[in-house]
Amino acid sequence: MNRLAIALAASLLLPILGFAQVGGSQDTVYSIGPTRSAKVLTLAGQGAGTVNSPDQTGFGVKNVLCVMNQSSHTGTPSTTFSIQNKDPGSGQYFTAITSAAVLLDATPSAISSGGGLKPLANVVSGMPVSTTWRVSATVGGTTPSVTGTIACTIQQ
Repeated sequence: MNRLAIALAASLLLPILGFAQVGGSQDTVYSIGPTRSAKVLTLAGQGAGTVNSPDQTGFGVKNVLCVMNQSSHTGTPSTTFSIQNKDPGSGQYFTAITSAAVLLDATPSAISSGGGLKPLANVVSGMPVSTTWRVSATVGGTTPSVTGTIACTIQQ
């Protein structure tokens, strides 16, 4: 009987856990929905310059949340990363959102893009995700070398 009660309680709580308050008033609730995650870019001793991930498919994607975790560095790096949409007509990329500069190790930094999200500078873009998108990281600073990853969670 205890197992049945626990299973019933869990089944009632799981739908509640499928929602999270992201911002706005206390009445504002957004569905998290089905997601998948992918490590899209690895920086291994990356010096000054820009590195792009391979193209990612955006078909059926509502929102993309990308997190950069700089695990180590040398010099004085200043790294930004972006979610970029690809224009299907020209094949050119345009930036949906760019992070603030990542300066510290082991301090994850997140950015997000998706139609209907409330924009917040260097954190969230309300721009919809294109059918093809990628992540771009730009390392700058004085004799920089950065090691870390950028992983994205994709909401369908």
